[in-house]
This record gives sequence, structure tokens and C-alpha cells, in this order.
Amino acid sequence: DSDFIREIPSQYELVECIYDLYLMTGDERYLSDPFFNFCRDIMVTMTEMLDSDGNGIPEGQFDVEGVSNIYATYDERDHVSLSEAGDCIACQHRAMLAYSGLFAARGDEDSAELWKAKADELRRYFLEEWSIDQSPSDHYVYAIDVDGIKHSGYKVETSYFMPLKGLLPR
Repeated sequence: DSDFIREIPSQYELVECIYDLYLMTGDERYLSDPFFNFCRDIMVTMTEMLDSDGNGIPEGQFDVEGVSNIYATYDERDHVSLSEAGDCIACQHRAMLAYSGLFAARGDEDSAELWKAKADELRRYFLEEWSIDQSPSDHYVYAIDVDGIKHSGYKVETSYFMPLKGLLPR
């Protein structure tokens, strides 16, 4: 079956889960190369492969008919083709922090600091640029569509994950 949906946020949550399992169990197998290489493939390879505009956030991918085969969001109900979504950024931010934690647990403090700084910069970019709506709204932008139009308001997953994952200020 080649007709299935790939959701970018789920990949980032796998990195977060690996780090959380390490923290809960202390099992150093979660720091081993197979797990760590899997995390690197998500954090570096996948992100770079899907980041077509160079802002560090992966974009959803669409076939020739404009149908998404790689979703930028968990929200599959939307009929607007979303390029970037708040839930993906929130999951990516949390995964960056987890990846930083994995580096620290492996004794690589320089890489841990680098990924913490990347997470901080992604959050700054989200709060100060990406999520700013030019309309007179007090809502954060929850997504940007393929035409570059920002969408704000409340949109279930795209909105819910931003505070859930700690991307928004408390």
C-alpha cells in the first residue's frame, strides 16, 4: 500500500519519546548508536530534506494534484494545503531540547549547548516572526499555507500542541 499519510510532527515526537524513556529508565541503550543515529536522521537529515525555504522548519510536501503526501500537521481535516504548522514547530522545538539532552547524556556538552541554542532560536523565531498575525487578532498564527498566507485562530492540533509542548509563553 503506497497510499498513506506521513505526518512530520510524529517524527519529532519519536525523538522526544526516546529521550523521555532514557530519563525514566536510565537505560543507556537509548543513548546507543542505533537510537542516536535514528534521532540524527530525524533532526538533521529529514529536517534539511523537507525544509525547502531554508528557515529551519520542514514544509509539507504535495503531489502534482496538490494533495499532501507528507503533512506539516497532525490535522488531516483541513482542506487548505499547509506548508508549515504550529504543531510541527512545537514538536520540533521539544525534539531539539530532547536531542540536546541526549547529547548531554552522551557527554557531548558542546553539541548539547548547540542544540539548546537552536531550540531557543526556533522558539524566538516562532514567537517574534512566524506566529505574528498582521490582522487585528490576539491569536497566534497556527499555520502558513503553500501560498504564504498566515492562518490564525483556533485549529485543534495546530493550535493545541503549541502550549502543550511549551512553545508558547506561560
